[in-house]
Amino acid sequence: CQALTHQRAVLLAAYDLPYPAVLDAFRPLVSGFGVGLLLSPRPSNRSVAECSIALVRNCPSVTAVADLALEALRVGNPAARSLSLLVALAESAERTLIFDYGAGNYLEVALRPTAGGTW
Repeated sequence: CQALTHQRAVLLAAYDLPYPAVLDAFRPLVSGFGVGLLLSPRPSNRSVAECSIALVRNCPSVTAVADLALEALRVGNPAARSLSLLVALAESAERTLIFDYGAGNYLEVALRPTAGGTW
């Protein structure tokens, strides 16, 4: 929303580190994890994908990762929920991903790779 509203690129960064022991007993993390995405309102010659996002209700399931080790990390760490998106970006695949948004709401992210993007 910020990228579109302000018409400029925004860095989206999320990370989780293991909590102190008292909190870890209530919300343990599988591992530390961090992710960063540069989101722009307009494609450039460095863009790797375009996406559209919609809020939806009552989806059957979120998008999992096929690799079992990555899936365990995705499920065991809030920031690692981004792994299904990262895998799709790495595979340059056009697909629709579903993310849990809480209270019966989900984010539906339609991802389309762009022709000129480079890592």
